[in-house]
Amino acid sequence: MTDAPGAAIPAGRRLRALRFLRFCAVGGVGFCVDAAVLLTLIHVFGAGPMWGRIGSFSVAVLATFEMNRAWAFRGSATRGFWHAFSRYLMVQGFGFCCNFLVYAALYVALPSPFNDPVLCLVAASGCALLINYAGASHLVFRVAGQPTDAVTRSSDGES
Repeated sequence: MTDAPGAAIPAGRRLRALRFLRFCAVGGVGFCVDAAVLLTLIHVFGAGPMWGRIGSFSVAVLATFEMNRAWAFRGSATRGFWHAFSRYLMVQGFGFCCNFLVYAALYVALPSPFNDPVLCLVAASGCALLINYAGASHLVFRVAGQPTDAVTRSSDGES
């Protein structure tokens, strides 16, 4: 494939890019849910920023699962609900561990006002984005028999 302007973009690459952009949009909604619940737990219910983060993550995962299943990975979600949801929880749980480590490290290490919970959440969410997308696209929403990205890339003429 050439890099010349106007060169056709292979269908597989377009589909991956569209799924990633949709995943990011769902993640944006999930971030808003996460931040709103976090702030509510901290300021209304008096939760600490670490316990509040665990609660806010739980609500955000529930909000993003169905949006990813129905929209970001539409057509790929052919597994049963509980099978896909259990895998999604596994992937998001691993992503959350990475996310929480970054969040906690920033919250503890940075001086005020730079350790604001929402600022720490922004940085942590950015770090976890690629981990969560890779897991969602390869372990949760991949149809049985569907080629992996490496196979799709070679069939698209990508290297």
